[in-house]
Amino acid sequence: MFCAAGKTNVSACSGDSGGGMFFNTDGTWYLRGIVSTIPSTTFDGRPVCDYTKYTVFTDVSKFRNWILRYTNPAKWLKELKPCLDDADTGCNAGRRHGYDFFIVFRRFSINLVPLNARQSTTNVDTDGWGLHFNYDCTKGQMYWTRHLGANIYSTNYNGADHRTLIIQGLQPTTLAVDWISRRLYWGDREKQTIEVASIENIHVRTVLLDDEMPWSMAVDPHLGKLYWTIATSKGYSIIKSCNLDGSDRKEFVKRQSESQRFIVGIKVSMATGELCYFYEETNQIECIDTRTKRTRTVASNIYHRTYFSVTDELFYWAEYNGNKIESIDDHGVRQKPINIGSSDEINEIEMVSGNCPMFYSQCAVNNGGCRKNTICLLSPRDSSGITCKKIET
Repeated sequence: MFCAAGKTNVSACSGDSGGGMFFNTDGTWYLRGIVSTIPSTTFDGRPVCDYTKYTVFTDVSKFRNWILRYTNPAKWLKELKPCLDDADTGCNAGRRHGYDFFIVFRRFSINLVPLNARQSTTNVDTDGWGLHFNYDCTKGQMYWTRHLGANIYSTNYNGADHRTLIIQGLQPTTLAVDWISRRLYWGDREKQTIEVASIENIHVRTVLLDDEMPWSMAVDPHLGKLYWTIATSKGYSIIKSCNLDGSDRKEFVKRQSESQRFIVGIKVSMATGELCYFYEETNQIECIDTRTKRTRTVASNIYHRTYFSVTDELFYWAEYNGNKIESIDDHGVRQKPINIGSSDEINEIEMVSGNCPMFYSQCAVNNGGCRKNTICLLSPRDSSGITCKKIET
């Protein structure tokens, strides 16, 4: 905070709290402070503002990074300093476990394909027909489900530390990782539920939503949202959303297709705050602003079975039986295709860039202080910012 006063006893008074101190520099207005505390005195036995004293302002410059995170996320991402350790926040963890490579999730293997063609490809066995995939950019960990399987599996980028995370009471479909709060979300086809567990202790888990059977799923830890797609028998393709505690469930996007071609492969762009998806009906990659609902087309004339990935500067995609990855920048300029070899069917691709933002989450440390037999979930409805939900399987 800082103190300031105007000339000739001009100062803030009752009703001015939250107002700003502005400066005009070369025709541009800048916000320097926000009115916090106003001194008072008494006049005729009643309290009045004391114009002879300084007003206390909140120093806006101390909150610049937080403000930038919401007003200009692309610039915020570029200015983040590297994380020094696992406990560090307000930093970029994207370069701690390798970057600038593609994760190509195929039916029976995971291929790590470097952007630099002179480096070799790393292959990881999925021990079965891979179905859905996601990854944790802060720990360099990959997660996937298998066709007709009852488990969720995990390994790191080089194929070591291969683990089976959940081995009972599960028929997983799609899954998504919240690397900020350390939570893993998935859909269960048998129970028709969306469930969530702690990545650090997979037995700390609960049912988030009933009566849902998602095809694909994405987490936006920045805005605290979970998105998923469903398809109806009447030809509707729907993107739904909710808060990370399952509250405020609603339809976000709804399209109808006479040819039963749907919205698939949703991804969140941290740089623009958009939710992006591939729409089979139009053969386009589209992005929708999650605040204004404004939609734009990123790429057109794409094969109907395509999987894509989004980074700060480029969109990448590959056909399910293709041997190359194509890309386009935010100005609509297509880039030179990247050869990835093999004709084995592709189920997902991800571009691991050098950007993986870390910021504070109450739930990431000691389960948010929640008692035993509960799981901490971020909740905008609660004054504490979290809810402790009973463990349920």
